[in-house]
Amino acid sequence: MEKLKYLEVYSVLKKEILKNKYKNKLPSIRELVTMFSYNKSTIQKALDKLKEDNLIVIKPKKGIFICNSYRTEDIKKPYSLDFKSAIPRSNIFPLEEFKNSVIKVLDNYGAKSLEYEESQGYLPLRREISFKLAKKFIKVREDSIYIIPGTKNAIEIIFKNLIYQNNYIAIESPYYPEVFNIFKELGITPLEIPMEEDGINLKKLENFLKKYRIKLLYTIPNFHNPTGISLSEEKMKNLIKLAEKYDFYILEDDTMSELNYKKNSILLKSLDNYDRVIYLKSFSKIFNPGFKLSYILLPSSLKLSFENIFFKGNYFTSSLNQRAFYYFFKEKTWENHIQNLKKNYEEKFFLVESLLENCKNIEIVHSPQGGLFFWLKIKNIDALYLQNQLLKFNIGIGPGILFSEKYNNYFRFSFARESLENIKIGIEKIKEIINKSSKNKYINK
Repeated sequence: MEKLKYLEVYSVLKKEILKNKYKNKLPSIRELVTMFSYNKSTIQKALDKLKEDNLIVIKPKKGIFICNSYRTEDIKKPYSLDFKSAIPRSNIFPLEEFKNSVIKVLDNYGAKSLEYEESQGYLPLRREISFKLAKKFIKVREDSIYIIPGTKNAIEIIFKNLIYQNNYIAIESPYYPEVFNIFKELGITPLEIPMEEDGINLKKLENFLKKYRIKLLYTIPNFHNPTGISLSEEKMKNLIKLAEKYDFYILEDDTMSELNYKKNSILLKSLDNYDRVIYLKSFSKIFNPGFKLSYILLPSSLKLSFENIFFKGNYFTSSLNQRAFYYFFKEKTWENHIQNLKKNYEEKFFLVESLLENCKNIEIVHSPQGGLFFWLKIKNIDALYLQNQLLKFNIGIGPGILFSEKYNNYFRFSFARESLENIKIGIEKIKEIINKSSKNKYINK
């Protein structure tokens, strides 16, 4: 029992340190005793373990200081080699083609293109989206499509629409931290459902459904962030049946289903026979991260309440952006852009996979079918220690602790921003540090 207590304190403090709750120092031992209602011995054991992880330094009569090198959110400067971010570099953006679209809008509409757009979004763009979705086996009218600035806005509206007292949200674990934090900012901590090789663990989910009033499940069915897992078609069908049985909605976040290198992606919404899936499409990963444009498809049962919040909240997108994107989106330039993007990323994907397949101390946890990253498990050492060593060479990775506190010896490796040569250099440096560290005192306990 004593062991469980000190590990609980250790886990809580570690998470708070990494989330920058404390600027420079932890509270004193006396204050920690009061905070946790545990004795001094238990608190001291937890602090000793934090010290072993190089997260804190204890200075007698001065206090318990946080080691700045482990502040995962304080690192602002660009990396020399960036394997942490999954945001594409701007040099792959089809600038000339999009510039032509902007010119076409200004020539055709003049100053009108700078006025407020129809609240639901530019109608020709919504029609074009409806046309393209039909090719993916999603039949939807343009009046069920809402153009929206980004994922955060969409989640805020859906949250206000569905979540009220005693309702819960579920999310895959490890989770996409930006979305997890959006839910926390809105006042609810999502229930974490573990992942399996073919997607979310449906047995675990159903156990939660029997205990809690879950009204929304957030999921990334294709190339999940951070694991890269794609939900199998069988699980997609069973998940939708669960949604109908237990009366909840599924928010399908589709950021990169186009980036499939081994087999075609299936959209969860295309199998939605019960009208339970809210489909959210963002273009940040496949078009441009600074171009704030997404769209959302709603089940008919949510349309009226969604509109009340959407229109009152002024969640509107620039008219110029929508019209310019429409011209780009409906032309062959869009298909060419996606093909060029896939070709660029596919080469990197298979290079990373081949370089990591036979690494002694690095394991590809799940073999992804596409996307922009790999979820890796390292033997013997903590991913935070690996991150700290890589920072000496200005190399960035995404340690597992960012995606859930349960994943100390995991990290996400994104190849989105680096060249083939830089990927080779980066992986060699990672292997070198892991192999060296496995033989010394920095063993993950």
